[in-house]
This record gives sequence, structure tokens and C-alpha cells, in this order.
Amino acid sequence: MKWRDVLVGAVASLTVTVLGGVSVYYATKEPDEKKVEKLTYSLNQTASFTGSTQNLSFSTVTVSNEGGVAAKKVSIVIGVQASQIRDVAVNAERGLREIAQEKTAKSLRVAYETLLPKESVTINLLLSEAEKPTIDVRSEATLGEEQKRNVTDSTTLRSKLNVYSVAVVPVSGLISIVILVGLLTFIRRRGLLDHFPDRNDAGFLLLHHGLIDEAAEILSESVRAGRCDQYTLSNYALCKAAKGEIASARQLIQAAEFRDRTGHGKAVLLFNEALVHLLDGNRDAALDSLRQAIELSPNKIRRYCQRSVHLNAVRSEPAFYDLFKDA
Repeated sequence: MKWRDVLVGAVASLTVTVLGGVSVYYATKEPDEKKVEKLTYSLNQTASFTGSTQNLSFSTVTVSNEGGVAAKKVSIVIGVQASQIRDVAVNAERGLREIAQEKTAKSLRVAYETLLPKESVTINLLLSEAEKPTIDVRSEATLGEEQKRNVTDSTTLRSKLNVYSVAVVPVSGLISIVILVGLLTFIRRRGLLDHFPDRNDAGFLLLHHGLIDEAAEILSESVRAGRCDQYTLSNYALCKAAKGEIASARQLIQAAEFRDRTGHGKAVLLFNEALVHLLDGNRDAALDSLRQAIELSPNKIRRYCQRSVHLNAVRSEPAFYDLFKDA
């Protein structure tokens, strides 16, 4: 039955891993706009002055590339209708190459060779009166669009989600694994997995309750059908030993040891090997193999020792009794 436990556990772990990976991907993946250039602009009318002789208004236009690809041949055109552009101050990040700047009383055009991701240009305008300028921003590939106020909030929210997902997803995956392992253990103890046919399990139960011929028939059919795991081969070896075929039993034990496995499978192999030694009259070797088996899987091997008919003759002996007494 152990192979089913391993298989179900592996599938459960794989499912949790995949779901966790998908969750991390969608929680942390960059938005689609990060794969292209994205020109945005914003207008901030900071102040206005009205006097007896003249009116003045201050406006600020900020252009930036919010995408993930450099924008080439970026052109910024600002126009006014009722007012006039009195003065201009352009603040660009260091390294930006300006290729044109044309100013008239009604318009301003500034052009750059490239605008890299996250780079921005700020243009301060002094107008003759308060007016909302018209703004046109474009590159070789795209048109700029006015920046919405919730863009920053959305970016901040995504950043927070990314931080939370780094902690939440692994913890959720760990909790899911614990729950699945607990559920699997509950199902196994309830015997719900016993409804699945398994020749090795049937042969094991019959073998250790004295039904040697029946167990040998089932296990031999299992081997012929292609079962070559430690459980089946070592169980079949014990059948051979119980029938007096010690040489064949040793060969089957060696075949079971060919795959250098560990854990409970190795413990069952050592348990059956100990019984083969015992049936061959070698009690010291039997005790040594039993000790190794109990070290690998103490609870289950001790329980097998308490129930196997093949240990009835020696169970009360001090050496064997001390080995099994914690069961």
C-alpha cells in the first residue's frame, strides 16, 4: 500500500506547487504595458497672478515613459489659444538628448532622441493669462495619453500585493500540504485505500498469518506480472524460505536489494531478510537485520513482529522480546 501513499502524496505536492506557482505568477507578473513604451503626460496649473497692468499664469507639463521599452523620437507640442507663452523652462533628466526646441507666442515644441523607461521631462510655462494648454505627445510608435490620477495608486497596490504574495503563497502552500498529508493519513487509517486491489498486500497478510501456499501463489503471479519492488520480492523470498527453499529465498533478497532504496521499503526488506535468516537457523543474523529494520521504521516493523506467525517460536526469548517490547 505504500506506493499508493507515495503516489497520492506526490500528486498532492505537485498540485500545491503548481497552484502556488500560478498564484505567484499572476500576483507578481509585470503588467502588459511594461513590455512596450507608454508615454504619459500630466498638466498642473500651479498659480496665476492678476494685476493692474498684466496677468500671469504658471503651468507645469510633465512627460514620462511608464513602459518598459525606450520611446524613440519623442515630440512634445504645447499650444495655447487665448494667452501667449511668455517664457519656458525645460527640466530634463541628465543624459537626455534634446534634438529640437521651437518656441512661438502660441506654441512650444520640444523633441528628444529617446526617452528611456522611467525617464521624464518637466516643462514650466509662464503664460500671459490662465488657460489650459493643449498637449500633444508622441513618438515613432505611440501617442502619449494623459495620466490618470489612480495610476500611482494602482502601481502602489500592485507593489503591495507583490510583497504580500511573497509571504502568503509559500505559507498557504505549506498549510495545504499539511492538510493534505493529514487527510491522506486519516483516509489510510480508515482503510478507505484498502478498496484498491494490491497483490503484494494480500500476499503479505496471508504470508504472515501462516497461509504460505496461498501467499506464494499470489506473490509469484505478481512477480510474473512485472512487480519488482522491495516489498513484493522480499515477501516472495520469505515464502520460498517458509517452503524450505532457502537458496531461492536468498537470491530473491539479493534481487530486492539491487535497487538501493531507503525508508520503509528498506525496512520491510530487512524484516523479511531477518525471517529468512531465522528460518535458516541463523538467529544472530536475524536479530541484526531486525534491529536495522526497526531503526528505519520502528512502529510498523515492531507491529509486524508482534503479529507475524514466523516469530512465534522466538518472541518470548529475551533478545527478541527486548527488541519488540516497545510495540
